[in-house]
Amino acid sequence: MPTLKNGKWRMPKDSSIRQWKNTSEFPDSWAKATVEWLCEFYGVPAVSITIWDAKKRRGSGTAFLTMNRVHLSISRRNYRRDWKYWNIYWDVPRTANSACEAFVFLAAHEIAHISHEGKTIYRTCQQESSLPNKRDWRNRMECRIQDMAQNALDAYRAGAYRCLLAHHASSIRREAAAKTAKAEMKQRASTAEARVLALESRVEVWDAKKRRAENAIKKLRRSISGILAAQKRAALKAGAKPL
Repeated sequence: MPTLKNGKWRMPKDSSIRQWKNTSEFPDSWAKATVEWLCEFYGVPAVSITIWDAKKRRGSGTAFLTMNRVHLSISRRNYRRDWKYWNIYWDVPRTANSACEAFVFLAAHEIAHISHEGKTIYRTCQQESSLPNKRDWRNRMECRIQDMAQNALDAYRAGAYRCLLAHHASSIRREAAAKTAKAEMKQRASTAEARVLALESRVEVWDAKKRRAENAIKKLRRSISGILAAQKRAALKAGAKPL
C-alpha cells in the first residue's frame, strides 16, 4: 500500500512500468502516474501497459497473469459510468462519476488481477470449482477483484486524486519548460548561425582583398627588380661600377 505522509498521498519513487504504450485521449503524464500509484497500491513490482482509445465499447480490459501485462481500452469523451458486471447478478453497483474515475476503476481492476492477492484469488477460486455450488468460480473471482478495484477508487476519491493531479500538473510544467528551453536554444542557434554566416562573408571579402594586395605586391616587386636590372645593365655598358 502507498504510504501517507502528513495525511497526503505520495507518488512512489521507483517505477513499476516496464513497457508503456498509450494511444488513448488520456495524457501520458496523468495515466502513467495513475498506473504507478495503482501498482504501489496493490504491491505490483512490474507491469507492461497498453492503452487504446475505445471505439465501440466504452471501457474494457484484459490481464495476462503470467506476463504481468495489462491491456486497457477506454474512451475519455464517452466514458463508461456503470461498472457493475451485467452477467453477475450479485455484483453490487459500481459507478464512475468522471472519465478519470472510469480510468482508475478499469486500470485498478486489471492491475488487481496481476497482483499477488489477485493471483491468489484466481488460484483459490479455480481450485474450488469442483465443489458443489461453486462452478461459477470465474464470476466469484471477478466480484472479488471488483471489490479490490472499488477499494482503489475509494482511496482515489478520498485524496489520492490530489497527488495524481499535482504530479500531472508538475509534468506539464516540466514539459512546457523543456519546450521553452528547446525553442530558446534553437533561436540562439539560429542567431549564432546568422552571425557566423555574416562573419564568414566578411572573411571572404578580406580574403579577396588579401589576394589583390598580394598580387599588387608581386607586381611592385617585379617592377623594382626590373628597374634594378636595367640600371645594372646600363652601368656595365658605361664601364662604371654598378651599385
